[in-house]
Amino acid sequence: MAVIVVNFNTSADTLECLASLQQQGLGFLTVAVVDNASTEEQRRILRDGISKLDLPSELIENGSNLGFAAAVDVQIRRLLANSEVMRIFLFNNDAVALPALAHWLQDHAAGDLCAARVMKYADPQRVDSLGIVMYRSMLASNRLSVEEPLLGPTGGCAVYSRRLLCELQRIYGYTFDHRFFCYAEDTDVALRAVLLGFEPDYFDGAVALHKGQASSGGGFSDFVLYHGIRNSIWLLLKSLPGRLLLLSLAHIALLHLGVVVRHTLRGKFSVVVRLYRDALSGARTFWRERVLLAQIGDRGHKALQRCIDPKFYDRGYVRQAVKGLFNREA
Repeated sequence: MAVIVVNFNTSADTLECLASLQQQGLGFLTVAVVDNASTEEQRRILRDGISKLDLPSELIENGSNLGFAAAVDVQIRRLLANSEVMRIFLFNNDAVALPALAHWLQDHAAGDLCAARVMKYADPQRVDSLGIVMYRSMLASNRLSVEEPLLGPTGGCAVYSRRLLCELQRIYGYTFDHRFFCYAEDTDVALRAVLLGFEPDYFDGAVALHKGQASSGGGFSDFVLYHGIRNSIWLLLKSLPGRLLLLSLAHIALLHLGVVVRHTLRGKFSVVVRLYRDALSGARTFWRERVLLAQIGDRGHKALQRCIDPKFYDRGYVRQAVKGLFNREA
């Protein structure tokens, strides 16, 4: 098994993450630490810290910030050139491995796309993510209950099989879509995997603690709003089967109306305009790529429908959004 960890100006978090992986005592083939053009000081800290660890690690220093999606995709392609790499584990650099991680990776992560329970670093009793859930509005989110259907793992704690990654490369030419930069790129992978007939797998032991959005500044920033919503639109245009897209149009329209109203009232009108403008500017390109759905066929359509939660969206978020209509600070 090979590991990929992406760093961007958060070297202290990355070193804590790597130290926790070292403590697992697992025989990783390699741990690829990808630095996305951090400052020279951050790179120096990372180099020095890695040199003191007892991990089979390699530091890849990108000349520019490729984003999470491209950084991971490039490394997946490189790692798969080694025939010994049968599985790839993606782990967020601001996550810390718990003892159950070794148990999961050794004994349970045998499927093609595997998710596990991740808790919050600041409050280990609270769920951070149990994978990805896709709602009826066709917007995905962190799965917070085992009662919700699982679409696939989040990119921050995921195991993918070689055969899945190779199949995605064969059909699409990539695994993670570089154009997404970050956010929803893992949903795109999971959606395409399910359509190809691969079944997501889940382990309910707490395998890690996650700080959350360390590289993007934390919280629901303009950066998160822009990339999250823009990419969710591109994902649907590219990968959602036509029949399901038609059946979901009313819910999709209602969701995006809510996005516009809520974030305009939050004073984010310029961000909203920019994200929808850019989503539309790329719409034709992504729509044309639907031709690849014909190559896949309908083998995974029923499985995908089973992976969609009948709720409109996460109820906690909806309640918060309604409150936001009356309170701009919500």
